[in-house]
Formats: sequence, C-alpha cells, structure tokens
Amino acid sequence: MGKVVLAGVGCGEADLMSIRARDFVERADCILYDHLMDAAILKAAKPGCVKIFVGKESGNHAVAQDQINAMLVDFSTQYDCVVRLKGGDPYVFGRGAEEAHALLEAGVPFEVVPGISSCIAGLSFAGIPITARSITRGFRVYTAHSSEDRMPELDFEQLAFTKDTVVFLMGRKNLARIVEGYQKAGAPDLPIALISKAGFPEQRVCVGTLSTIVEQCAREEYPAPALIVVGNVVNESEALNWFSRRPLSGKTVLYARNSDRDDLLEPLRDLGAIVDAPVAFERVESPEMAVDVEKYDWVVLTSQTAIRLFMERMRRQQVDVRRLPKVAVVHEQSAQALARYGVFADLVGTKDAESLVKQLNQVVDADSNILVPHSAANIDVFVGLKGNVDVHVLYQMVPLDWHASRPAYDYGVFTSARMAESVLARGVRIGTAISIGEKTTAALRKGGVKTICQAKRPRYGDMLEILKGNESCIEAED
Repeated sequence: MGKVVLAGVGCGEADLMSIRARDFVERADCILYDHLMDAAILKAAKPGCVKIFVGKESGNHAVAQDQINAMLVDFSTQYDCVVRLKGGDPYVFGRGAEEAHALLEAGVPFEVVPGISSCIAGLSFAGIPITARSITRGFRVYTAHSSEDRMPELDFEQLAFTKDTVVFLMGRKNLARIVEGYQKAGAPDLPIALISKAGFPEQRVCVGTLSTIVEQCAREEYPAPALIVVGNVVNESEALNWFSRRPLSGKTVLYARNSDRDDLLEPLRDLGAIVDAPVAFERVESPEMAVDVEKYDWVVLTSQTAIRLFMERMRRQQVDVRRLPKVAVVHEQSAQALARYGVFADLVGTKDAESLVKQLNQVVDADSNILVPHSAANIDVFVGLKGNVDVHVLYQMVPLDWHASRPAYDYGVFTSARMAESVLARGVRIGTAISIGEKTTAALRKGGVKTICQAKRPRYGDMLEILKGNESCIEAED
C-alpha cells in the first residue's frame, strides 16, 4: 500500500508553494488536483505521473467529494505515492479533514503538507495586513459558501461591532448578502474589500465601504475565486498594495519563444505582467559529428543556444577545453554564457553576427581556419568572412502551429525577426513592441506595428529595463 499526501499549494502562482509540497509533486506517481491552483505546478511532475482533475467550482463539481475520498483509497493500492493537491491549505475550508478521515478509516498512511491560505496570503497581495497592532490584533475567517450552495448562517449582530478583521472565503456570489447582514445588524459604514484571483497577475481589488462596495463591484468584472475582507485594516490597502504597483501590473504581454528558451518568462511575471508565452518554434538538433577542434584557429559562436550545444558536444566527445582555439562570441551576454563553461572569449562582439564578422575580418586572414557551430538559419552572414570557413549546423528551429490566447496585447516582447513575423502572421495586435535589434524592428515595422521600442544593446536585460521604465530605447519611426 502506498502513501497519500494531502498537500496545500498556497495562494497564487506556483513559486509560492512550499518546498515540501513541490518535492511530493516531483515524486508523485498519481496526482489529484483542484482548479484553484496554478497549472504550472503540474509541470514539476515526473514523466508518467497520472494527473486527474477533481476540481470543484460553484455549481460545477467535476467529481463528488465521496468519490474523491474513494479514489484516494483506491489509488493508494495502485501507486506508491499519491498526492492530493489543494489550493491554499488542506484544512482551511478545503475538506481535507474529510479526506484524512477516509484514509484513516481505510488504514491508508497519509501526510498533510500545510499551505498558506488565501485568507492570509490573499490579503497581503492586496496590501491589507490581516492584523496590525494599532488597528486590530485578531481575525475571524468564515466561508460564504455552504455545501447546499447557499449563504451560511452567520451572527452578524456580533460581526457588526467586532474589532477583529473578518474574512469571507468563496464570497463573490454572496457579497450583497454579506453587506445586507452587516447593515441590518446596525454596523457602522465599515471599510470592505473584494479581492479577485488573489496572488495571480489577473488579480483585481475593489475597495470601498459597506454602503458603496456592491455598486462599485458591479461596474467591472471581479471573477471567482474571490474573498471579502471587512475591517479597518482595509484602509491600509492604498499605501501597502505593492502588488499593483509593479511596473507591468495587470498589463498583458505576449512573449512568443523557442522551445528551449524561457529566459524572460519569470522576469516578466515578476514585473506583474499577465504573460502569454506560446512556443512558436521547436529546436531540432542535427546529428552529432566528431569535430577535431585542434585544426581550427577560431571558433565563432553567435548565440547562447549554439554555445550550450557546442560545449555539451565537446563534453560528450571528451574534448579538453584547453584544446579549444580562440573563441569569438557575438556580444557580452554570450561571453558570460561561455564563461560558465570555464572558457573566456578572445573576441567579444558589440552588436550582432554581421558586426562580429567585420570585427573578425580585422584579425583573421585568408589562411585562417574558422569553425562556426551555428543554426541552420542565417548562414549567409558568414559568406564575407575571411579564411577557410566551416559552418557546422548544430540545430534548426522548426515553426509550430500555435495560437495566441488573446487577440491583442499591451506589450509584445520580440527576441528575433523570425519571432516577430510568426506573431504578426497570426493577426495579433500589439500595443507597444519591445525589439531586441534592428532586424527585429524592421520585421515589426513591415508587419504594421506602430509603436516599437528597440533596445540600445541586443540584450534581454536591456529589454527588461525598458519595461521597468529604467532605460530609454531607440524608438522606431514610421
């Protein structure tokens, strides 16, 4: 018989789950998961792990609770490690206790991994401390949703005059009833907030008082999951709401990318962006061939992908890095990537492959033997390179059939002309395009993008600094 783990993954995105919960996700043979969690969490599961959705939404229960209990018991006889993933904490209105009792009665060994509940974490993402010594020293947490899909019985006569912070989970549908309960009990016009999709980039917060909140929330969309908080701590939101003050908070960003590159994904999310990062091209490696590096005078590497693949092949072929000839790279970012292998570039370009060729032509001659491990694309750039040039194709990028999740985005981040062409061919509208260089800018302009901001240097870091507002850019003219 295997072990069952009831694991809370906390509130918000995948990187907020505990290390122990993630460890169990990686070890799991079978995972049962809810809808109130970041789907990226499941990416950590090992190949072959069986993943089953058992989520429950208002009015739509994918699997009944009794059936989930039975599944946990049954799967414990089939797998060594069964993980039941829950948003927030398993024991905070998560019915984890029911599942634990079912396992106990069946004699199944189990463990509970706590998670940070939205009743605490959700408030902090909205800039609302659940306790503050000068305001309140206690809090109360209630569910605003019962098993019969109606408003639970609550003592509003007591809640109306408590100094505690009061939090209602799963309360979007019952906001008006909660307000009515307070008002009928004679409560003062207390501060109240509704927090939708707490901890996710799509988070929305509506702050008001008992007399205004229902009308305020009716003006815009505040989708579930949502929580409601009542009390004077709500007044702290404007000052302490760090989450909404991030540079790209609430902005939509399209970052189409290669299958092996997601360098900008987490930095964009850290800036608060709602990121769509479809894989537009898949990297397909060429068959590996033995290379006698000692017969060359130079090795030219024009991308971080080429550096990674070339150095990995040298390692597999047991080539001592001390045998490598002089190495030229396209710019400082590539030089840093190469240095991680203990190899330091003899020539560092300042811009792109074309400019690197010009620099190399100043130090090589017609008798120089030059190896260029490269992708299958843009090989013609080396036609003008002096010497005996041997282009060794490491890989090619194969276009994929992909679809953007939105028709338009506030920003598009473009790391190559090919990527820009792929996006614009699908009719996606981009408000402001962040371009890595001249060729990409030209492709964007040709595709009809009006507002283009080009990094002064072809570096991901420079593109991010533009988005942060810390760096000016080269503005493309119509």
